[in-house]
Amino acid sequence: MSLQMPMSSAAAHQSVVPGPSGPTSLRLLAKDQTNDLALLKSDLRPTKFAQLRRGVRRGEQVVAFGYPLLGLLSTTGNFTLGNVTSLTGLKDDTRYLQLSTPVQPGNSGGPLLDGSGNFVGAVSAKLNALLVMLGTDGDIPQNVNFAIKSSVAATFLESNGVSFSVGAPGVAIPPADLADIGKAISIPCFASDNGRLSAKSCAPVVWRDIIALAIENPQGKVQEWVPTS
Repeated sequence: MSLQMPMSSAAAHQSVVPGPSGPTSLRLLAKDQTNDLALLKSDLRPTKFAQLRRGVRRGEQVVAFGYPLLGLLSTTGNFTLGNVTSLTGLKDDTRYLQLSTPVQPGNSGGPLLDGSGNFVGAVSAKLNALLVMLGTDGDIPQNVNFAIKSSVAATFLESNGVSFSVGAPGVAIPPADLADIGKAISIPCFASDNGRLSAKSCAPVVWRDIIALAIENPQGKVQEWVPTS
């Protein structure tokens, strides 16, 4: 399951993930245009599944795993740490969490995990620091990022008949082990146009039969939000 995957361009571009015998196609099963979510499926058989937890608390440590700036940064994924800074997004949008966990283009769609390795959200957006600076006489916001809440993802999965495992707060796991979990339940995604792959990365989160929740974004970039009056 992930946020920020180039799904809306599925008609013009085929989305693929790495497989043991080369790129494997993803099929679009359903999408939620209101929340920019999409359900994807492939013929791969994963060995690790995400566990979804509702009800994360403000101040909790959260970590993100994804494939930012694919083609420029590491192809094996990147792991970052931070905290939930607010339980709502821009203008108190209750679908989102605000987090300090650093994200880059390509992180969007990757899993946001709590300290026990449970899925609590999918990275979706960041505040456009440059435009905010221009609109606030030079103040530069730092680490203002957002993720779709796991509760929104759960509703989408349930409405499409996708079962998932439920997690609960538990013993804190060392960051290095959290990074391993993040990598195990996510996978890089590419856009294929006539057999040519482009690094529009995203990291769908694995549930069942590699059904993934992804952010629907034709550019395959972390969305950049700017407050409006």
